[in-house]
Amino acid sequence: MDFHDSLSTSNAASAFSDVLKKERSVIGELRKDSIQSGSIGEKDYLGLALSGGGIRSATFSLGILQALADFSLLRHVDYLSTVSGGGYIGSWLIARLKQNEKSIDQLEKNLSPLESPDPNTQAWEPIQFLRAYSNYLTPQLGFFSADTWSIAAIWLRNTILMQSILMLALAAIVLSPRWIYLGPDILIGLPVWGRILPWTAIALVVSGSAFGLRKFGGSNTPKQWQVLFTVVFPLFALCCYAAMMIYKTVQASWLQPVYAAVVVSVSMLIVQEGGQVRSKTAREALPLWQLLFFTLCSGGLAGILTYSLIQISTAATDTWIVMTVGPVLVVAALSFVLTCHIGLLSRALEDGQREWVSRAGAWLNICAACWFTLFFTAIYAPLLMLRLDEWFQAALPALTIGWVVSTAAGLFSAWSAKSGGSGTRAQSLSLKLIATYAPYVFVTGLLFLLSFTLHVVLARYAHPGGQPLFESWSGLLSRDGFIAIEAQYWDLMAASGGAARWLVLSSIGLFMLALVLSRRFDLNEFSMHYFYKNRLIRCYLGAARKQRQADRFTGFDPNDDIQLSEVTRRPYPIVNASLNLVHGKRLAWQERKATSFVLTPEYCGFYRSDKSPKERRWLAESAYRPTSKYGGKVYLGTAIAISGAAVNPNMGSFTSPATAFLMTVFNVRLGSWLGNPRHEWTWNRSSPKTGIFYLLCELIGATNDERGFVNVSDGGHFENLGIYELVRRRCKYIICCDGSQDSAFAFEDLGNAIRKCRSDFGAEIEIDVNQILPGAETGRSRAHCAVGYIQYPRIQRPDGSALEEASIGYLVYIKTSLTGDEPADVLEYRKLHPGFPHQTTADQWFTESQFESYRRLGYHIGRKVFEGSMENVKRTPPESETAMEVLFKDLQAASSRV
Repeated sequence: MDFHDSLSTSNAASAFSDVLKKERSVIGELRKDSIQSGSIGEKDYLGLALSGGGIRSATFSLGILQALADFSLLRHVDYLSTVSGGGYIGSWLIARLKQNEKSIDQLEKNLSPLESPDPNTQAWEPIQFLRAYSNYLTPQLGFFSADTWSIAAIWLRNTILMQSILMLALAAIVLSPRWIYLGPDILIGLPVWGRILPWTAIALVVSGSAFGLRKFGGSNTPKQWQVLFTVVFPLFALCCYAAMMIYKTVQASWLQPVYAAVVVSVSMLIVQEGGQVRSKTAREALPLWQLLFFTLCSGGLAGILTYSLIQISTAATDTWIVMTVGPVLVVAALSFVLTCHIGLLSRALEDGQREWVSRAGAWLNICAACWFTLFFTAIYAPLLMLRLDEWFQAALPALTIGWVVSTAAGLFSAWSAKSGGSGTRAQSLSLKLIATYAPYVFVTGLLFLLSFTLHVVLARYAHPGGQPLFESWSGLLSRDGFIAIEAQYWDLMAASGGAARWLVLSSIGLFMLALVLSRRFDLNEFSMHYFYKNRLIRCYLGAARKQRQADRFTGFDPNDDIQLSEVTRRPYPIVNASLNLVHGKRLAWQERKATSFVLTPEYCGFYRSDKSPKERRWLAESAYRPTSKYGGKVYLGTAIAISGAAVNPNMGSFTSPATAFLMTVFNVRLGSWLGNPRHEWTWNRSSPKTGIFYLLCELIGATNDERGFVNVSDGGHFENLGIYELVRRRCKYIICCDGSQDSAFAFEDLGNAIRKCRSDFGAEIEIDVNQILPGAETGRSRAHCAVGYIQYPRIQRPDGSALEEASIGYLVYIKTSLTGDEPADVLEYRKLHPGFPHQTTADQWFTESQFESYRRLGYHIGRKVFEGSMENVKRTPPESETAMEVLFKDLQAASSRV
């Protein structure tokens, strides 16, 4: 059966039940050509999971595949679920079936060392190709190698392009406080609008608060963005306006407290009555006279605090400090008034109403914190740097060197696999500390440097006193220039403030330029995704083709890659990736920060477990789309590159906001932005047309599944073994090859998979891995493998017609380990390299001996695991049970005897 006949012709989003039904139908047809009757149950499925772990996992899994070919087990595999490095070798296997061998029987014969023992024959050419390209990122090693310099050239080019967008956007933001402060002055100078706008803001706040308090917990509850735009943002704008008014009209100070008391009292009364504060459902009804009295008390407190702020403002020397600190103080005073008022009302407020006010207050304080950070950075950071240079002669050079070093250390720790928990305890702790704090140092330094640069540029063109400080840039950037800038700092600020019109135009111009560039510079093409993808395709998909016609200069052949929807053979591939939900709505997923995203020949997408009503009509309830049309046609190379995008600003549970900022700025981005399968307008697009918004989302870690495009990265950022999606499909037999980095044998990836399968599917996995633990004295394991049970619960069938009964499945868990009976060359390699077979994933440059040691270890383990049980199956042909049932029962029995 050709997959082209089975591809969905509908463009509508499909539910997982439809996806599973289609997959089982396709697998059922394909089984007819490769499986003997009685070898496996008609409704029983065998899944092979190849874990993440870069080239280490890929090479180890290659040996496992060769062992499975020895026993003719590959022909029985229905699903091939791969993650990251497992996807490297999984794609190689799938591509061989597509472009080389035409049947699974032929593939097993060519892949098996027993059937094809001579490594100089044509059957071994694909493996020899992999051996030759074991340094797949830079095949030709050496400092003066073109491959090495290509990495630097591509990264530098892409980083400059992406940084130009980010720096222009950040410069527009940092420049804005220099003209925003003029807003209250403009309002004061406009007799009509100066009165209308503040009262409009007050009306918005009052009406929005009343509506929110009345409707809390109801079916018409205002959405968060509605509360923000009708209550929080207008209220914060009023706080900024009030701060400036207090400072500007200090002579009429006796009127300000009265004005504040009246406005606060009247507003509270309207909110309380409109919001049904004295509701009958409250625990204690409040008489009207008490409500009036308490409101007047709170209004009086507001007047007293306003008077205190007026006294504080008399000490302010300029507008800058008022606009930096003033709104924060006003917000603090308002928060204190509201706190006291809620205390006075006591039980008259319902719990939900108090929670509503508290959450609105939290957002108000977030606005104040952001405001202070922005204004301090824009106004006082340049002065602080100049003062440091004045006080300490070598301060700026020393700080600059320290900033560069900490930034480099932060990038290294983010890249290094040791920060994930391997290596010695001291190494891991130090790298984790660097990964935690270095990004904050970088963010602070970058914003300070950007603000200082803008100030120096303005100093070149602003003319305090009518004359420029220096006629040339060389004079301005000298030490004398810095001294002059520091001496006339506030004069320069005043001069730049006098050119507010040009500053406004400059901010708008900078942001518009960033917008234009983001339309020209594709967000995916100018990350490191394409660099990574092209080299994976050349190594693993190129090795699967007999007739390559590679470019003689670059070594790439565009015909190596194949469309994922054109994969027409078993095993059916499931390429696992992670959809990053760093800013998602699922509270239970705040640790995960991601969900499983799959790319298969039939469908691409993710399972949406949140059944809450959709809030946007263009978002579909389901989240799977036909692969043939998804994302502008998904290729196998793209799928495995996304699945292996281990280093990315947003990395599921490994995401840190500061680290995301650091990695985005330096374009350390292997992941990809794909059309959201839920979105009716963008699901078939390969990348955003205007990428600045999504680049900023990546910068601050604001990814979710509701926008037009979703951020997808390494499958290991969610589940690194590949068994999660096999359990979702209720596979009865699962073989898992764990080639992850786990020198401590903590089995973190296995524990993560078991937890998520239980939490999401109700499937309980029972397995004892103690026999794989290395002995304290010998450092050797008793076995390479453990076999456990999967208890599937009773659930609704995919077609919704009936219940799918509870059942038992088997999990054969194989781990990179040493028992002492390995071939001599493998044990010798271990002596020379103590980290083997758990060397760092950051090492993607394998030597010939390293490649062969991992491949041979995988082959040895594969034969040790299956050889005895396969012999038992042959000696005692099954009668009432299938051969697969007998095999896995024997594997379980053998595991329990160890």
